[in-house]
Amino acid sequence: MQTPQRYLLTMEDFLKYIRQQRVTLKKELAALDTAEKIFRDSQSHGATPELPPMSTGLFYEPKTIKQMVVRVLEESSRKGQTSSQILWGIQQRWMPELQRSSLAPQLTRLKRDNVIYNHQRLWKLVQNDAPSAETGEASNSAGVAG
Repeated sequence: MQTPQRYLLTMEDFLKYIRQQRVTLKKELAALDTAEKIFRDSQSHGATPELPPMSTGLFYEPKTIKQMVVRVLEESSRKGQTSSQILWGIQQRWMPELQRSSLAPQLTRLKRDNVIYNHQRLWKLVQNDAPSAETGEASNSAGVAG
């Protein structure tokens, strides 16, 4: 971590510097957490882990709020997350300034696009067991529920 320069004379400049450092460190921590998870999973299975391609999967760095939502849900348990938990996850890793008013429309769009669904106030990725919009019952088809 770099030390603050002498040109950071005001408290506002110093706080901006600290926030920038915090974002950088959180990204590094996320990468280390991912590496640790891969390592621990490989130890429990007794196999050498296959790393995902750098352009997709765990090492992919999301650029949009929708990508961040999907990433947070991919990394969470299948139980899903509340919108507050998703917001907190995005704020901690990528966008400390993100407001709920900016997240809500993205959740709605992802739901409309059949990427996520909401069940008992928990957002989850659409998978084989996702309730369909028409029946509210789980889909038994392979792939994304339609």
